[in-house]
Amino acid sequence: MKRISRARIKPGYGIVQRDVMCWHPEELSVYGKAIYGLLVAYAGEKEYCFPSQPTLMQDLGLSKPTVIKGTRELEALDLVGVLRTKGEVNRYYPKYIADDPEPLEIPSIPGSARSSSRKKASWLNYEPADYPDHIHQAFLDLNNWMDDYTPIVRKLQTQITIDNFMKLVKSFDIDKIKQTLLNMQNHKPLVKKYTSVYLTLNNWIKRDPGQSDPPAQKLSTKW
Repeated sequence: MKRISRARIKPGYGIVQRDVMCWHPEELSVYGKAIYGLLVAYAGEKEYCFPSQPTLMQDLGLSKPTVIKGTRELEALDLVGVLRTKGEVNRYYPKYIADDPEPLEIPSIPGSARSSSRKKASWLNYEPADYPDHIHQAFLDLNNWMDDYTPIVRKLQTQITIDNFMKLVKSFDIDKIKQTLLNMQNHKPLVKKYTSVYLTLNNWIKRDPGQSDPPAQKLSTKW
């Protein structure tokens, strides 16, 4: 993601990229797009804004669950960074898509998604989270496997983070994850229709009727 010069943006206005508005609806809902557009307008020439949740609900005519869902979609796609401080209104940092990422400095945000680029997989320079060594090794093993067997999946804009990985292995066995990645690899319009490996993978597994049975094996997540 990249910052765009905001020097000439008038108060109450913002720059919304077409790529964001045209994001595949399975990954970013129309509500998420509406919230993104409003946050960009709120931010204006600044790099952040801090509308309260009731303000977002009132301005967009959305319910609280819908605002929460839309905000989480934006966070998962790394389109918005959120700084949460106890007892204060959240601070939102809208981001922009760019082929050549330029770092956006945001104060420490626990659990925030890492930036990614179409040209470089996000996991290559990931910062170790607070997980045991065997979790990090399993995450790296999966990424190495993806490099070898799912090169088309690697072309998607947003790759799997270690936090995404943990959510997956808590719900699905690793063989099921790999099989679904192979199915994605064989889906010809994959790159044209989808942008996020994690969201696409998660949706595809949930749509598989066979996943209703309990997973045979799961990666150990005890720590």
